[in-house]
Amino acid sequence: MANFQKSNWTRSVEADGMVVYAPGAIPNVAVNANTSTTLTLTVPFKFKGNAMIEVTLPTTATPLVAGLSLSEAVLLAPAAGSYAAGNHPRVSWKISNNTAGGLTPPATDVIIWQC
Repeated sequence: MANFQKSNWTRSVEADGMVVYAPGAIPNVAVNANTSTTLTLTVPFKFKGNAMIEVTLPTTATPLVAGLSLSEAVLLAPAAGSYAAGNHPRVSWKISNNTAGGLTPPATDVIIWQC
């Protein structure tokens, strides 16, 4: 019977680092023509600064108005204090309006995950 030998390669695919479902994270606030609005949400400590972050709409959410898009998700340090003091990191993302007129997104949920 042959012994199992662990291979010497590392996996290139793994489970998500962290996922947060954020109800009502996109408010019903107008976005001016050809501009972006930045939204920020506090997230759990499991979000780390070493991996990509994505923000998307759940499949059951109301779609964004045509001309609006989600972009530029980044992990930020706590708003005040430090991690050692128990303050949580934040995720910031933009809603961009790519039209010549102001648009208002529907108030809806988002999913934030770190790959």
